[in-house]
Amino acid sequence: MQNPAKIKIQTSFEKHKAYRRFFQHSHGKCLMTTSLIAFDFGLKYPLPGDVQTVPRAELSAITTLAEIVEERSMIVYIGDNKPVIDLFHKGEVVCAKSANADLYKLLFAYINNKHLDFTVFWMSSHLDQPEPKNKKGKPKTRPLWVQEHDILGNKEADRLAERAAQLAELPDEIVEEHIDNIIMVNCIQARLATIICNLPHRKSKSMMFLYPGLPR
Repeated sequence: MQNPAKIKIQTSFEKHKAYRRFFQHSHGKCLMTTSLIAFDFGLKYPLPGDVQTVPRAELSAITTLAEIVEERSMIVYIGDNKPVIDLFHKGEVVCAKSANADLYKLLFAYINNKHLDFTVFWMSSHLDQPEPKNKKGKPKTRPLWVQEHDILGNKEADRLAERAAQLAELPDEIVEEHIDNIIMVNCIQARLATIICNLPHRKSKSMMFLYPGLPR
C-alpha cells in the first residue's frame, strides 16, 4: 500500500450454515484511497481456527489490515461490529482480558511496532437499504459523519464476505448425516421437555416405603 495513503475499510460476515459446528465465518475488506473515486481492491478469506464467532472474524480483519500495511501508514477502519470496536477504544490493557486477547495482542503490537496512525469507527450495516432496521425492528441511525462512499464500501464488503462464505461452505454430502443427528437430538430433547412440563406432578415416595426391608 502506498505510504501515507489513507484507507477506508468496511467488513462484513456471512455464516456458512445454521448449525454452529458446520459453518466458517468469512469476511471481506473493501479499500479506498482518499480519492474516493473507486475501490482500490478487495480482500476476502475464511476465518482460520476452531473458534468461529462474529467478533473474532471482525477482529481478524482489523489485525490482518494492520499486518499488511506499510510502516507509518495512516489507516481509517470502518467496521460494523460495535462490541469489537468499543473494546478496541478501551485500550490494550482491557483488551488483554477479553475472549479474543490473542488477536488484540497482535493488533496492538502491529500498531505500536509499525508506528501506525490507526483510527477505528463504527457504523451500522446495511444502510444502503431503503428503510434499514435493527434486529428489534427499530430504524437504524446513520451517524452524521457517514458518507455515501462509506455505505457503498460496506455493501461491497458484504458481497466479498458472501462470496468467501460460499467458497468455505462444506458439501451437503459431508454434513447431511451430522445435521440429521442434530435434528433428531433436538426433537428428543423437545419431547422430553414437553412431557416433563405437561404431566401432573407426582409425589415422590420414600425409599423406606418402596423397600421396607432396608435397615433403619
